[in-house]
Amino acid sequence: VGGGSTLTVLWEGLREGQGVSVMFGSVRVFAAVRAAGEASVTTQRFPQGAGTVRVLLDVDGYTLDTSLLFEATPLLEVFGVKPSTGDVAGGTRITVTGAGFSGSAGLVACRFSDGVGAMEGRDAVLVSDSEVRCISPPSANGMGAYAVEVSTGDADLSASGVEFVYHAAAALHSVYPTGAHLSGGATVTLIG
Repeated sequence: VGGGSTLTVLWEGLREGQGVSVMFGSVRVFAAVRAAGEASVTTQRFPQGAGTVRVLLDVDGYTLDTSLLFEATPLLEVFGVKPSTGDVAGGTRITVTGAGFSGSAGLVACRFSDGVGAMEGRDAVLVSDSEVRCISPPSANGMGAYAVEVSTGDADLSASGVEFVYHAAAALHSVYPTGAHLSGGATVTLIG
């Protein structure tokens, strides 16, 4: 419903130089003819909210009923990630909270992006409209912050920028003392 999805319109009669617009319900969006028979259009915000709208094509002032429907889905937003840090080797089970996560449970995905590249999380599960769980992938670029985003079904990827920070693996090198009395009370030093 927030708009911003780029779509390709294929119609044999399209030619470069024609004035083309697409009506998504009551929302008119101007399209750019890229090649013969092909135009691209970026959706705008849907004031009526989520739902199915009829698609009409206007070419040089002639309106064509395409008999197509377009599904405006709720805006996906990520509000938080817990835990927000994990090992560079991956494998951290995380819970992503947000809004608009309704969709096909079989198609839910978590994506980790550092601005250079993106990695898919593993075993993503849709828990509710506001919660997705997945496992962090190994970091492609070592330690650092990655934006965690969610996609469900055919919906676009969220763009909230909530971060998950990869850190170096913890390593324990020694324990002192190596033994203590059964009654407890000993101070133990961990070196790593």
